[in-house]
Amino acid sequence: MPRSQKTDKATTDGPRQVCGTACCATARFEEVPAAADASIGVFSYDRPRFERGWHYHPEVELTLILESSGRRFVGDHIGNFEPGDLVLLGGNVPHVWRSDPLALPRRQRARSIYVHFRSAWLEGLAGDLHELQDIGGLLEQAARGLCFSGPESGQVAREMERLPGLSGMRRLLALLELLQSLAEAGGRVPLSSAGFAPVLDQRAGERIRRIHSHVYQNFRCGISHQDLARSAGLTPAALSKFFRRSTGRTITQFINEVRVGEAARLLIDSDGNISQIAYASGFESLAHFNATFRHLKQVNPTRFRELHRME
Repeated sequence: MPRSQKTDKATTDGPRQVCGTACCATARFEEVPAAADASIGVFSYDRPRFERGWHYHPEVELTLILESSGRRFVGDHIGNFEPGDLVLLGGNVPHVWRSDPLALPRRQRARSIYVHFRSAWLEGLAGDLHELQDIGGLLEQAARGLCFSGPESGQVAREMERLPGLSGMRRLLALLELLQSLAEAGGRVPLSSAGFAPVLDQRAGERIRRIHSHVYQNFRCGISHQDLARSAGLTPAALSKFFRRSTGRTITQFINEVRVGEAARLLIDSDGNISQIAYASGFESLAHFNATFRHLKQVNPTRFRELHRME
């Protein structure tokens, strides 16, 4: 979830602070101060858009998107999100939600509820109490990030909206019930690849942030490899090696994933023809667009639109 600032609206357990003394390769470390009287932090986010930095923290995070749409970055995963997006992140998983500024209606805001807690106490209980073993297994899987869908996630989302109004033991019991429901849910998908592991390096983290920012701002037009390398303070050759080593993908793969994500949104939300959408998403050739889209989505753009309009 985008890191909190003092300007966040309606945070229930106080603002979080950013500590720049430690970083992973793709994220800035975020310090989440523990409340004096609670082991669980419940926060509400309400601002014009999700636009803050790529970060990580040792706390487990459960995030529910209430309003806004855009792209979700979790480890080496890139995907689209919309209202109802429900994701469980293990400790130290780098992540960020970014609203698409062109997709946001003027009156729409970015709103979410997210929960933070340290997993050690819960994992300890799960080791001693048979009733919590399912939750313990869920937390192990959350090391890659988990996205939930289906009827169970809808029920969890409704219950999660009650959390900001609870405190003390009622909040703790409600969280345990939510996690148990998620542990029993069938529609969960791991997000980051099993082999992804961020490297602890502050300079690398800043470079990745600059690369992400440059691509996200310029993917609709031609992206110069030289300009992208310059934004990261590297030569073009060093940029390619650095990005592959840090994220497990090439620069071209990353740019194509961002562009295909934009094209998918336009196919769903607009009536533009395939050629218009291809060029609006930054592709220079229709053939390249069709091949790349099919490779990443396992369906061609026309069929993708048809499937979404049948729902």
